[in-house]
Parts: sequence; structure tokens; C-alpha cells
Amino acid sequence: MKFVHTADWHLGKMIHGHSLIEDQRYVLMQLFDKMHDLQIPLCIVAGDVYDRSIPSVEAVKVLNEVLEKAILEYKIQVIMISGNHDGGERLNFASSLLNENQLTIESVIRPTMSHIELHDHDGTVVFHCLPYFKPATIQYVLQHTEPYSFDEAMAAYLAVHPLDPNKRHVLITHHFLAGTSPSIESDSELPLSVGGTYHVSSEHVAHFDYVALGHLHAPQSISKPTIRYSGSILKYSETEAFHSKGFSVVELLKDEVKIEHIELKPLRDLRIVQGTLKTILSFPPSSDYVMVYCEDETVVMNAMDLVRQVFPNALKFAYTKDVKRIAKQASSLSDETLTQSEVEVFERFFSDMVSKPLSVNQKELLSTIIEEARGMNNETDPT
Repeated sequence: MKFVHTADWHLGKMIHGHSLIEDQRYVLMQLFDKMHDLQIPLCIVAGDVYDRSIPSVEAVKVLNEVLEKAILEYKIQVIMISGNHDGGERLNFASSLLNENQLTIESVIRPTMSHIELHDHDGTVVFHCLPYFKPATIQYVLQHTEPYSFDEAMAAYLAVHPLDPNKRHVLITHHFLAGTSPSIESDSELPLSVGGTYHVSSEHVAHFDYVALGHLHAPQSISKPTIRYSGSILKYSETEAFHSKGFSVVELLKDEVKIEHIELKPLRDLRIVQGTLKTILSFPPSSDYVMVYCEDETVVMNAMDLVRQVFPNALKFAYTKDVKRIAKQASSLSDETLTQSEVEVFERFFSDMVSKPLSVNQKELLSTIIEEARGMNNETDPT
């Protein structure tokens, strides 16, 4: 059985106030065109379909247009789960009706994990849908009293879902899996929790034939080739400037799994440009999104205006001398502070100011506020 694994579309995403909706539509149309050309009948979307829990009108329109082409024109089946950016209940709207039209959307955690069974000449493949969850959700669904970490919640939930050894199994989920080597991360990935670890051990999912992951934006495998992040469809920050964006083509055979990364060509690339202003202005004109780092020692008036004559979509302009100064100041922070969560830093500040610790209720309220603030900072503001 052959299928495409993609994730982290982040429809409605903005960078430095610039909407990427046109670029997102372009690469998603390209993705399904490629699937049609390669005659791949199934697409797995592992979460973060939208960039915000309440998506913009433009984001909803693009999703509708893309899925219409995939399902109605190309007859491609789509299985989609929600990620930490998505509003689960909104993404789940009318999902029972959509199932009749080759589109499955799972965004709710149930006592019995949702799954879809498909068949090929080698037998049955079961696609298990496990959307993003918070540990408290698993605790409630399983009716357990003890609190869970993300890792414990994943272990507990999968433990009550044994796999039929006579079938092949694919897990679709959206979490931060920790493996035997460091993961490639970027600063456009919204943290999954505040004030606590959100890593999940890859050992909990190692018994699946393939694990289709969403959340990390760089295409990469965790612990072994079949536990994989497809990566995002576009570069969403300058830390992703050197990523190869695309999707994974997975061929699930009876005794073997073949995986191929296929690149998507963006409408406009995102890249870093560095040099003196004179050098930068001598570059060939380009509509790419660029982050400019100027090496001049003296400030040039209206430098960004000059740069945009060559790069009309320049998003950032900074002097390397200032960047070095900021980095030096940041390095003066204690290692302890740099490794603490926002809650821990504020708790220490609060204790210094009022000579007493935060109460349990205050900590919970603070965690909620910080999570909401993080979400607002990463989400598209249509106004």
C-alpha cells in the first residue's frame, strides 16, 4: 500500500505580518498534482492543518478548495487529524458526513481509538488516528485518577489498544517524540505545554509498522526510519531556511517499508541574505522572502527601502553587529534561567517580590495565560 504522509500545513500563517496563504495554496495544489501523477490514492495529514484554533476565512477557503481538488477531481482519500494549533471541535465539524466522501477528520480523543481499515494484495492495513491531546484528556477518557505526563499518557492510552499481529498498522499522531538522538527543531513550532515536559518516548510507538508524525517542521526520522516527521510544507521561520520542505511517500509492503522524501517547489522561497549593503543591492532581483543581515558598521538611512527595490518581499533587516551584541548579552544569563520554563521564572520573581510562593491555583492560572499568549503570538490575525 502506498500513501503520502504530510503535516503542519499551518493554513493562515503569517511571518513578520505577511500572509503566506497564497504560497500555501500553491504548494498544496502542487502536492495533490504530484499525487495524481504518481497515482497515489491516499493522503495522511498529521495535524496542524490551520495555524490557529479559530482559522481565518481565507484559510478555510483554501482548505476547502484544496480538498475539493484532491477528493472530487483526483479521487484521493484523505485522513486528517488535529494538531496543537487546530481547534479540534471546529476541525471535527460535520466529520461524520464527510466520511462518506473519502475525507476522514479525527480531532477528538475517544475511549477506543478511531481507525480506518484499508486493503491491498498483501492484506489489511489499519490506520490509527490519535490527534493531539493533553494528558488530562487521557486521564479523563480512561477514567484514571492519577495525573499523567505526556509520556505516561501516551503509554497508558496505547496500552489499552493492542494490535492485531495479522494486520499492518500505521499510527497517525501529533506530538513531540524523543528518540535516541537530538531532534531538529525550529522556532516556529508552538510548544505543546508550559511548565512541564511534553516529550514522548519513541519506544511507545515502536511496534507500529509506520508512525506518521506531525509537529516538528524539519523532515526527519526518530530512532528508526519508520517513525517519521514529514515536516511542514513551507519554511515558516528563518531557522527553517535550510530545510528541504516537501512530503513523504510511504510504500507499506508485507515485510518492508519504503520511504521517499519528495520536495515541493515554493512559489517564493524563504532565505537568508548577508553582506554589505552595497553587495546586497548588487544581487539579482527576487520575489523570495528574505531575512537580511547587513555587515556595515555604520547605520544606513532607509536601508530597508533600498533593499526592497531588489527584494520586494524582504521581511527582516538587521545589522550583524547588533545581532552579535544581543547574543553576547543573552549569554550573560545564567544557565539555570535559560533552562527554566516561563512559570518557573515568574514563580521565582513572584517569590522575590512578595516573599511567598505562588499557590496551586495561581500556577494553573499562570500556565493557562502563558499558553494562550503563546498561541496568540503564533496565530494569524486576520485584521
